[in-house]
Amino acid sequence: MSELVDRETVEFQTERGQRQFDPRVTELRNDHDERIGYTLALFDVTDREIRRQRLQVLNRILRHNLRSRLDVIRAHAEQTSNAPIIENADRLSQLSTEARRIETLMKRTDTTGSTVHLPTVVNEVVTAIATNNPSADAHAEVPDVTLDADRELCQYAIEQLVENAVVHNNGPTAHVEISGSVAPASVELVIADDGPGIPDVEQDVITAGTEHDLAHGSSLGLWGANWAIQTLGGDLSFEQSQLGGAAVCVSFPKTESE
Repeated sequence: MSELVDRETVEFQTERGQRQFDPRVTELRNDHDERIGYTLALFDVTDREIRRQRLQVLNRILRHNLRSRLDVIRAHAEQTSNAPIIENADRLSQLSTEARRIETLMKRTDTTGSTVHLPTVVNEVVTAIATNNPSADAHAEVPDVTLDADRELCQYAIEQLVENAVVHNNGPTAHVEISGSVAPASVELVIADDGPGIPDVEQDVITAGTEHDLAHGSSLGLWGANWAIQTLGGDLSFEQSQLGGAAVCVSFPKTESE
């Protein structure tokens, strides 16, 4: 029985063929707290496991082949000084790198005991943005709170939202204001900018949680931030900024001691 407890899935031959099951083992005890047996429940997870395996294989093959082909395309484009091809190859390569980064972050499971001092993380993001984007004008004023959250996921989410506000701003200077407040059950963070705003179609796919041919985002930044925030138990929403652009609102669960 202990072997079943330690296994994520087991396989059995059924009337539908070979199927995979998630075993759930529960002890049975009498009134004297003596173990008298076990109950075993098997949940058919075959379709789930096939989807997970398919996504893993396709993801790895696509990423490997994509990067390999892009290297070849870029090399030929450099020989002919074809700037548009070089630029698009670099963008696709960056997209592949970002997908790998998101995948690595989403695999983080052992985050027990992790804490985040919100002002420290926000200030680090602002400093990095200012260093990498000299034309950016980013300011932060957030409450002095500590979150029970994974630091890397939290920093990644804030970083993506601030960077999105800067790189998609077509003005001479990208103004970004990061503010925060403490609510009874949450810590609220708002990233506001004076850019063109986030297109409705990109907001819609994030809110709906799915993409299709007629409604899809142009990058992984918002998706990655949303996944990270959801993993932290938070929520992401969109409003209009008083600066004239977009305001992305993030709600983090409040630390009990705060």
